[in-house]
Amino acid sequence: MRLAFCVLALFICAAGAAAADMRLGVRAEVVERCAVEGLDAARLEDGVLEIETRCNAAAYTVRLDVGGAAIAVASVTSKDADVEQITGGAAVRQAAPGVRVIELTLAEPAQLSGRLKVRIETV
Repeated sequence: MRLAFCVLALFICAAGAAAADMRLGVRAEVVERCAVEGLDAARLEDGVLEIETRCNAAAYTVRLDVGGAAIAVASVTSKDADVEQITGGAAVRQAAPGVRVIELTLAEPAQLSGRLKVRIETV
């Protein structure tokens, strides 16, 4: 019995020494997903549309169109992310994933007299 215990102890010590030289690599790929969580048109008569987004990508775009035509955007702002005005919407850059509120001031609010389509895409 004592011999079996000694052999087991030697095996554990040898395995521990081998483990010290062993390297383990882990690789993961995270799928980028973005979604429009909500739209607030309470200030639309002033030309302001707020879009709430949720995205785990570092950069994404939000675009608006009605009937296949891009909506003219006068300015974009956000307290939550870096935003830049682009044709029909905003380019968004964020340091961490999460919910962002993007405020778009429309150049011509009357353009929204049709079915509004909001697209969000990772860059």
